[in-house]
Amino acid sequence: MIEDFVTLYLKSEPPSVDWVKAQSGVESCNITLDSKSLVNQYQIEFMGLSLIISIMPSEELPQHIAGFANYVMQLHKKNPCDYTVATLENIAKTKTALGCVIRPGLDEEGYLGGFLTNIAHEFQGLMFAQDSIFDSDGNVIMDAIDSEAR
Repeated sequence: MIEDFVTLYLKSEPPSVDWVKAQSGVESCNITLDSKSLVNQYQIEFMGLSLIISIMPSEELPQHIAGFANYVMQLHKKNPCDYTVATLENIAKTKTALGCVIRPGLDEEGYLGGFLTNIAHEFQGLMFAQDSIFDSDGNVIMDAIDSEAR
C-alpha cells in the first residue's frame, strides 16, 4: 500500500473535531477516544484521500521531542544554517505531536499538503515530511538532502 507520512509539532492542543470538519476539502471526520475519553485519533476523508491523524500520548512526547531535536542537530552538523536555533526553540515548545498517515499518498495538486500546512499555521507548529522540516507557512527551513535553510 502506498502511503505518505507527516508529523506536525504544535505549540498548542490539537485541533477540535469541529475545526477539522469546517476545513475545505474535509468530506468526513470520525474520531477514536482514549481511556480518558480524549480524542486520540482522527480518521478523515479528504477529497478522496484517507488521512489518519494520531495524537502522540503525552507520556511519549518528551522522548520523541528529544529525538527530533537530535535529528535537527545532526542536520546542522552536516551543514550549519541560520534557522537551527529557532527550529530547536520551536521544537522545545511543542505541546502536541500529530502523526499523519496519508493513503494513497499526498495528492499532486497539493490540496492535502495545504490542509496540513493550515493546521501547522493555525496551531503554531512545524511540519516534518519527506525528510524536510517546514515552518508554519509551509516553507522548507531544513532538509536532509542539503541541510540548508531555504
